[in-house]
Amino acid sequence: MTLIAFTRAVRSIASVRRVVSVMGKYGFGPTLRKLGGSRRDGGIAEAYRDAPMPTRLRAAFEELGPTYVKLGQTLSMRPDLIAPSFIEEFKRLQDNVRPIPIEEVQQAIEESLGASPQHLFHRFDPEPLAAASI
Repeated sequence: MTLIAFTRAVRSIASVRRVVSVMGKYGFGPTLRKLGGSRRDGGIAEAYRDAPMPTRLRAAFEELGPTYVKLGQTLSMRPDLIAPSFIEEFKRLQDNVRPIPIEEVQQAIEESLGASPQHLFHRFDPEPLAAASI
């Protein structure tokens, strides 16, 4: 196995572990165990303990990031695939997504452009105008 292949495998394992961890956090641990995934309960996030499944899955998609938000957005337009309760909840991903933390935005700018936003731009407002998936 080459170093590149090994690095990709490690990243893939880390990605799967993150998905399993987040899904467990939103109460999907029993389902993951049935699929041969998680062997331990991390417990459901307190805010979502009594939430219906569509709400918990939408919140998990949001936490997992843009790829999963885009999946939810796509599913929200497919009444032939999923139940109306999921459609309604996933529609919230169309125009009601949490913005990423400003620290992550600033770090991405610094890594991409080599300096902090405050040094690169005349004005940098930390309050987002909107949030979207890419």
